[in-house]
Amino acid sequence: MSYRTLGFGLMLLLIVGSSAAVEPFVFAQLTDTHVADSGSSEDLRIVLSDLRRHDDLPEFVLVTGDLSDFGETATLNRYAEIMEKSGFVHYSVPGNHDSRWSGLELAAQEVILTQAQPFSFVYKGVQFIGLNSALPLEAWGHIDASQILWLEQEMSRVGSELPRILFCHHPFLYPDRSYQPESERLMQVIESGPVVLFLSGHGHSFKHWTVNSVRHQMGAATVRSRSYQLVHIDEKTIRIEQWVAGESVPRESRKIDLWPKKVASFAIDSSAADHATGELGFYLCIPHKDDYDSATWWLRRNHKTAVPLRVDTVAVAALDTLDRWLPGFNTAIITAEWPDGSRVLRRFDFTLGTDAVQPLWQVDLHDRIQASLAVADQLIVAGKSGKVWALRPEDGSVLWSQTLHGDIRKGLTCSQER
Repeated sequence: MSYRTLGFGLMLLLIVGSSAAVEPFVFAQLTDTHVADSGSSEDLRIVLSDLRRHDDLPEFVLVTGDLSDFGETATLNRYAEIMEKSGFVHYSVPGNHDSRWSGLELAAQEVILTQAQPFSFVYKGVQFIGLNSALPLEAWGHIDASQILWLEQEMSRVGSELPRILFCHHPFLYPDRSYQPESERLMQVIESGPVVLFLSGHGHSFKHWTVNSVRHQMGAATVRSRSYQLVHIDEKTIRIEQWVAGESVPRESRKIDLWPKKVASFAIDSSAADHATGELGFYLCIPHKDDYDSATWWLRRNHKTAVPLRVDTVAVAALDTLDRWLPGFNTAIITAEWPDGSRVLRRFDFTLGTDAVQPLWQVDLHDRIQASLAVADQLIVAGKSGKVWALRPEDGSVLWSQTLHGDIRKGLTCSQER
């Protein structure tokens, strides 16, 4: 994927290598506007009008995805028209509702939004970076490898002396569930920051959490809830106010230091299986053990629900039961959590070898396999080109094949042997 700069008259202030101090300013975050009909359009207009009653008028507006309800050209155009008529400088990133059903290409979305995806700008000493976490046909989100590379290059261009605020639609490293998969590379780039705040939407509620010394903030939905966040920034602090249009006081207001307190992150060096004792050990590198004395440890096996984990900080090892893991590829996510809710998280991918599991057969269908389904005595597989095969499970021989009209992206189902 290539990322372009679109020349639509939208001014992005970019200061490369500047060491200027942060100047005080205010901006607003809206999210999940879901523009579709007159009701959702009116919710957005009311929130934009409500922004103007504050003494500290926001100097620009960030909108973190689900701009329209189903991503059609007409509703995205309606969203863009409402934002343009508001008079606010605004920056938008797409969400799953903008990409999941309509099939509208990213280039078309960029034209409507007059905004390349991803993008970056610097304002009064703070770098803002918008990422595109939306995926076609999916509700969950993902920041792909090409965006991570772009992010790393963009952060390097500006320099590490500027604080950074990242934003996208899907929450990253959310405590209760995975809205987008934990990417070790993305975590490393963010931690190299300094990223002082990560804004998101998708959850339709006000939430905040801290992972690997990065503060995350989820906004509540503009549609129906008529909610938004005002973010006040000065040279030392960030104050985040959570508002509902028409209410006289914010639902919550909290102030945090502009520069977050850094906790030295641990690393997972290796793993080792002991088949005699039935244990699987993870060997950790903890830079400052005193920082971890009050931490509680958690383990997620292959993205399942987190379970308590005992870590011996003297031996610097965590032990788990071997039979809870699968032969072959596995993912362990180990988290240290402190009483204030902040966490340090590390992901570790590893392979468990065993002589008991060997390939029964292998067949080359000369296509990219998009989906598979076991039905009775057949294994049905579908290729990207639109071809479907039925294979014999015993030896992989082809029982029958059929070519459909059009590409197959993913997914097969069975109904009454069809």
